[in-house]
Amino acid sequence: MKPTYLHPEATQHLIWFNHPTTLAHWSLPVLEAVVILCALIALWHGWQRRRAGDPTPLAVWASAVAYGVILEIIVYNTVDNFWHAEFTVMLYHNRLPLYIMALYPAVLCPVWSLARGLGLTAAGGLRQALQPALACAFAGQALYAGFDNLGPRLGWWTWDTSHATLQPFWGTVPATSYLWMWTLCLCTPLVARWMLLRPQADGPRPLWWWALRVLGCALAMNVCVVGVQTPVTLVSLAAGQPLLGGALIFGLSAWSAAVCVKQVRHAVPSAEGPWRGPLLWCGWHGGLYVWLLAAQGWNGRADAALAQLLLGLGWVLVAWVLLVRGPLQTGRAAASVTA
Repeated sequence: MKPTYLHPEATQHLIWFNHPTTLAHWSLPVLEAVVILCALIALWHGWQRRRAGDPTPLAVWASAVAYGVILEIIVYNTVDNFWHAEFTVMLYHNRLPLYIMALYPAVLCPVWSLARGLGLTAAGGLRQALQPALACAFAGQALYAGFDNLGPRLGWWTWDTSHATLQPFWGTVPATSYLWMWTLCLCTPLVARWMLLRPQADGPRPLWWWALRVLGCALAMNVCVVGVQTPVTLVSLAAGQPLLGGALIFGLSAWSAAVCVKQVRHAVPSAEGPWRGPLLWCGWHGGLYVWLLAAQGWNGRADAALAQLLLGLGWVLVAWVLLVRGPLQTGRAAASVTA
């Protein structure tokens, strides 16, 4: 069911501002601030790396934003199976909250940093790059899943639960949402390596070259995600068995999880990545889960709502281990050696 908006006239404007105190739930303006701050942390990290002679993280940040702009414009003109709540700043005829544009670099920049830490380099072929990319697919999925499970519960957005392309639902989340983020975090390291990292190895590039590469990278990411995601959805629709699509998505996630465990076990995390963003992200979402679990109460219950809260909290903990704990431990170890 589409939400009832506070200001229907906002649909006539490309940008609309709402007062934070008028929003439907207290978590909405806080979510905006957290996600935008995570994106700014990633931007600062990219800028610092550029000053140190490595412009790729900053280019990945820009590519993530460009990817989001392209995707959102396409989606809002072709798909009508989900609706965002009204946030403080709304774009594109009241359909796109500003914080959604910050979400892409907030998630994808730590994923890129993890890929580099797992050995993704400009050298070698696709086979050498695929292992870190698969590990990142699971890590990015874990980072996003905590957010994805909370959204419908707290009214951040609403799904059309009867839409054929969203089946099956795992609790309040369509399996295809898991697939989308898995695919995006798989494709981002591969595309960025091909379009941003490998050409950089040949020497410094001018600003206009980077601008073209960023645009090309964003377009290639969109094509790559659609190319990987669509066949799984079509198989499910063609067979008339949504559970088949769900099984395929679960299988892909399990495969990447196994690869991720193997990769991370033998990797040495870098303390230079944008770990402060995932730290803030996991702290915020983990706190919300604890709050919801406390409000729901145990009382010996084992219903689906409680199980989904525990699942979401589990995703947050996995993301913490993969994207926060390792860099923190490396940084502390380096500090103790320096001291």
